Amino acid sequence: MLIVDELVEWAADKLTSRYTVSTDNLFYVPGRGMPAYVVFEIMAQSISVHDGMERRQSGHPPQIGFLLGARRFTAQRDWIQLGETLVTKVDAIINEGELRAFNCKVTTDAGEDIAQAEIKVFRPDDPQAFLASGELT
Repeated sequence: MLIVDELVEWAADKLTSRYTVSTDNLFYVPGRGMPAYVVFEIMAQSISVHDGMERRQSGHPPQIGFLLGARRFTAQRDWIQLGETLVTKVDAIINEGELRAFNCKVTTDAGEDIAQAEIKVFRPDDPQAFLASGELT
């Protein structure tokens, strides 16, 4: 399930993406739209796009990462309407080796605030070795 339509801007410490709500969205509810909590996944996927771009710039392929948690997730409304375009901005606030944190904000294309959160992620240099190590148990 991909819910990032377009990479608008990328830099080493930030990314802007765009997504338009459609009936193809797994979470779409006819007559209501998309629940606003789904923007948390849009934030996470935007962070993943940021990581993929960073790895590409370094000559490495994309890798899986792990979402560790979120702080202060708030949504200003319950539903996003069919056809609304969401703009997601992620700004890196911590970049310490394999640990990262991002301030994330989602607005409509018209600038209306939809949601915000601080998301922490773990991006191991070698995800397969990390998974094989059993450190998750």
